[in-house]
Amino acid sequence: MTDIHRGFRDADQAAESEALFAFLDSADRLESIAICRRQMLALCPPRPGDRILDIGCGIGHTTLALAGRVGDAGAIVGIDKSRSLVAEAQRRAVALSASVTYRIGDASRLDFPDDHFDMCRTERVLMYVETPERALDEMVRVLRPGGRFALFEFDYDCIVVDAGNTALTRHILRQVANSIPSPWIGRRLPRLLRERGGRDMTVVPHMVATPLAMFRRVIGGTVGAAVENGALEAGGLDEWWRDLARSDTDGRFFAGFFGFIVSGRLAVEEAGRGGGKEEQGVGDAERGQGMTLARPSAAFCREPPRRWGKDRHAALSHASIRSLAAGEPTRG
Repeated sequence: MTDIHRGFRDADQAAESEALFAFLDSADRLESIAICRRQMLALCPPRPGDRILDIGCGIGHTTLALAGRVGDAGAIVGIDKSRSLVAEAQRRAVALSASVTYRIGDASRLDFPDDHFDMCRTERVLMYVETPERALDEMVRVLRPGGRFALFEFDYDCIVVDAGNTALTRHILRQVANSIPSPWIGRRLPRLLRERGGRDMTVVPHMVATPLAMFRRVIGGTVGAAVENGALEAGGLDEWWRDLARSDTDGRFFAGFFGFIVSGRLAVEEAGRGGGKEEQGVGDAERGQGMTLARPSAAFCREPPRRWGKDRHAALSHASIRSLAAGEPTRG
């Protein structure tokens, strides 16, 4: 089984490329991913004439979706460090006659001038970057003062799965978290963005709920490697998977990957570039240095009992987008 996490750190291995394309297409079809992207669009909507950068664009699902939203005066640019992913994104854009530009590039060394973009976005990318602070520095550098951003990142110490063996489950999930270069980037994003000039920030907790097949694709290769290096015992892992398969057969399987959407704008003056003064005489509250924290649990807890059918994962994930309308936000 392909180790997805290792694969995305070296996506240009010929043997892995097709498997990664298939994985990204499967993830794009998850309702909980679609909800996440709609939430990002609602919080940070593209406007006609915007220049938008998608950092870690993969095979182009989001850039293609954004292509028609900025008009002829705008521009959608996607970058990814993988030649194979960029080539596949370009192939798909040509097939659809989409007006999107793709480049091979490193998130930590963006090949764009300062203040070049009106909006930057990224999702499920910074967790694979050894030093995400550098990537955020670069994002801030190429984003104009007052420019907007929207990011979604997982917190890999917050994977959940309803399994029978609690101790073994914790051990397995710890192996997965330890395989990620930046497993805590989800919880760190609000602070890191605020330190770099982020203002008017909204933080939305969001769970990507997955069926068993996708859950196994995400972590299966990683835990298989843990068996090979002696960190996990093969027999125990096999029984763990069998337990999850029984739960799935009975309609009881539940698992998800928890993360955070963080959106906002850069300070108008000297945004993120040395912490200079902004808007003399304006107080913190007026210039939006607080954060809005949306509460998905409010809507989730008000859900009426339901029989979980084949769409149970999609139904559960809807809670994160309904929460903004359902509950009063709290100010941080």
